[in-house]
Amino acid sequence: MVYGAADLILAPTSRVKNALAVKYPHTTILVIGRGVNSDLFIPREKSNRKLGLLYAGRVSVEKNLEKLSFLSKHDNTKLTIVGEGSNLERMKQVLPFATFKGAMPNGRLAQEYGRSDIFVFPSITDAYANVV
Repeated sequence: MVYGAADLILAPTSRVKNALAVKYPHTTILVIGRGVNSDLFIPREKSNRKLGLLYAGRVSVEKNLEKLSFLSKHDNTKLTIVGEGSNLERMKQVLPFATFKGAMPNGRLAQEYGRSDIFVFPSITDAYANVV
């Protein structure tokens, strides 16, 4: 219903554009690709022995962060959560082993990505997940 009423649809990839074009042949659909500043977002040498996991984004119910609670059983991992949101206090209780760093400007966020080994994204409902 929403797509059908739109004058313009922005898609992240050509594949998504083509799939939408089948259902909405009379709507203009453009691809707006995502990019990463590779001068800013670069891997760094890791100084610890734990596997660094990073979640960056809004801390809200639909992000499904409670699914990461299984990580508490793995002493060889370190979960860092960057972001703020309406579910922050609850996630601090559900994920007490995680390090919560709040919102960060791009330069500091790039450092967090660089220090991490794996980006985790448990959300199953995002329409345009920029952090990915």
